Amino acid sequence: MRRAILLTSLLLLSSPAFAQPCAMPEGDYTPWASPTTIAAADDAGTAPPIALNAAKMVKLRPIALVHYTQTPAKIGAADNYGGLMSLHIATPGNYRLALSAGAWIDVLAPQGEQRSVAHSHGPECSGVRKMVDFNLAKGDYLVQIAASAAPSITVMALPVP
Repeated sequence: MRRAILLTSLLLLSSPAFAQPCAMPEGDYTPWASPTTIAAADDAGTAPPIALNAAKMVKLRPIALVHYTQTPAKIGAADNYGGLMSLHIATPGNYRLALSAGAWIDVLAPQGEQRSVAHSHGPECSGVRKMVDFNLAKGDYLVQIAASAAPSITVMALPVP
């Protein structure tokens, strides 16, 4: 009898375990859930702009068709994808490029490649696979993506919080 009362008490005191909401990386990733689609360029002269705080589903091109301004450090396999986009920075600071899949990313200024200052991964449930931070001055940049096994990738540029 005691055992039955104890078990009943424990059952009444226990509560169901609810799934924890997926935590997004620090910063405003609200647009990540509803990206707009663009096609990456195969040369710098036609690179479409990506705006800060706006997620883009980027249709990449077969890597052999992309004319990179500077050869990426990691070009990938012959059947990989890549492409070019432009990014305008109005205020100097640290900026993050978030990607939904594994790929190589370079940011080029007129004076050359910008070195990344940090790399990380988003939470597994967030859809953010890779995050690369850059310290950027005011100006226009070329974003190069290479070595993507996927023909499309979500990209978002945002200030580092």
